[in-house]
Amino acid sequence: MSVVVGPFADYLEKNRQRINSRFLVRCGNVSPPIAYAVIGEIVAPIVLQVPLNQLPRVSDVLIDDVFTLLKKGLIGAQSRSQVINELWKEAFPKLVLHLAEDPKRVVGSLTNAVFRLEQIAPSIARGWLAKLIEMASQCDNVDTLLKVGQVLAWMNGLSEYRDSAITVWQQLPASLKKSTLG
Repeated sequence: MSVVVGPFADYLEKNRQRINSRFLVRCGNVSPPIAYAVIGEIVAPIVLQVPLNQLPRVSDVLIDDVFTLLKKGLIGAQSRSQVINELWKEAFPKLVLHLAEDPKRVVGSLTNAVFRLEQIAPSIARGWLAKLIEMASQCDNVDTLLKVGQVLAWMNGLSEYRDSAITVWQQLPASLKKSTLG
């Protein structure tokens, strides 16, 4: 298990009672050592790069969502979804500016998209995630990032996004239109 240090460790200590209460409500039968391991190994590396003034807000969302995912068996060493682990371990640290802007929307939307795409095939979810990370630096805000993700999800098999993806694609800057659909 990773040792958490620095501002995130201070946040955890200061909010211990609330976090423990949230754990009891959200985690069901998950053992505390498993939850602590996920916080140390998955959440801590993400928040290391979050601006200090955003750390509490981002940490609250990440921890609450990790607890929910743990209860469903979708994150951590025993996860049924390796791509969700990859999203959290590899993509979220690269999307820190977007997370800081709106952590709830980014975490919820991207985790849901990866989960749904992984149902088609893990390779499709990984391809979607790689393309989204590649394009994230061109997205100047969360709305644009999520629009790009929606278009890419449609292109990768979520056909129910077709009509809304075409609509949001039309709203993208020209460079992102070209990058998503050519």
